Amino acid sequence: MVQSVNALLARVRDSVQRERSFIADAAHELRTPLAALRIHVDALQDRLTDARSGEQLDAMVQSCERAARLVGQLLQLTRAEAVDGAAVSQPVALNPLVEECLATLSALARPRGIALQLDAAGPVTVWGDPESLASMIDSLVENAIKYSPPDGSVLVGIASQDGQAVLSVTDQGPGIPPDVRSRVFDRFYRGAGQTQTGSGLGLAIVKAAVQRHHGTVSLASGAAGQGLRVVVALPLAVDGSTSAGLPHPTRPLS
Repeated sequence: MVQSVNALLARVRDSVQRERSFIADAAHELRTPLAALRIHVDALQDRLTDARSGEQLDAMVQSCERAARLVGQLLQLTRAEAVDGAAVSQPVALNPLVEECLATLSALARPRGIALQLDAAGPVTVWGDPESLASMIDSLVENAIKYSPPDGSVLVGIASQDGQAVLSVTDQGPGIPPDVRSRVFDRFYRGAGQTQTGSGLGLAIVKAAVQRHHGTVSLASGAAGQGLRVVVALPLAVDGSTSAGLPHPTRPLS
């Protein structure tokens, strides 16, 4: 019986691994034709002057962008769910990683007048995979930008508390009702009444990365009950390279 159970578990493990490999390979292969399609559409936009044709091409561009974003998220999800323990055994300085992600995403926030702010209480180091952690941060901040109103702000906090690194992202959007907060981490879940486009993979990527790094993630309302506050807690690096320091004034990054 023990041998049968072990064989069953091995088959399940192999099946899951094949599924992850398929998703990663398929997503990777889709990136090239999508990029080529976008190039051709951009070339057509430069040549056509007819208003109706221009509108149709604009719709094609938006579809290409959504498809490319979905492919990117699928790749992020497979990386976040990777089970190779060796890949998460290096110290990662959280502060510069967050600053790099915010600098990249400022291009997404700037057209809508959204200010990205960082409030760090001191240098914080965790054990982890930089690529997986960057995907997690990107997903959190991108969601916050997407759901924040124009001319709003997104506040990212970094601190160390009780032996954990605490990363928080707070927006000024509509928030998430308490009764569905446990479901938004499911793949492809989209709540009723959504006004923003998306695939429902952002928080699934966050959850996978947090679990891989043996951390926790929780959702709460933002300041004065407005918006959403996502709090991620990860184990601090044990090499003594972290410090709690006094918080400095919040500084805008965009």
